[in-house]
Amino acid sequence: MKKMLTKEQARGAILGYYLSYKTELGNDVWVNRTVDGGDTTSYLVTSLKKFTSYKFIMQAFNSKGASPSECCRGEEDGSR
Repeated sequence: MKKMLTKEQARGAILGYYLSYKTELGNDVWVNRTVDGGDTTSYLVTSLKKFTSYKFIMQAFNSKGASPSECCRGEEDGSR
């Protein structure tokens, strides 16, 4: 997953991040999470289905609004 923004990149204090994810295939709805705190550098997504591909969207936000979204994909490989 893409790294979180640094304070210098954020053009203001980062208040947190919006994280959305869903299975890559199928008709699942997006699961939305708000991750509070601009100093956050990671977030563990739990309750993923084993051996399933997911699509993730992440946005930083501050008092001026949200950044453009970044999309990526990942797989739960059953190792946890």
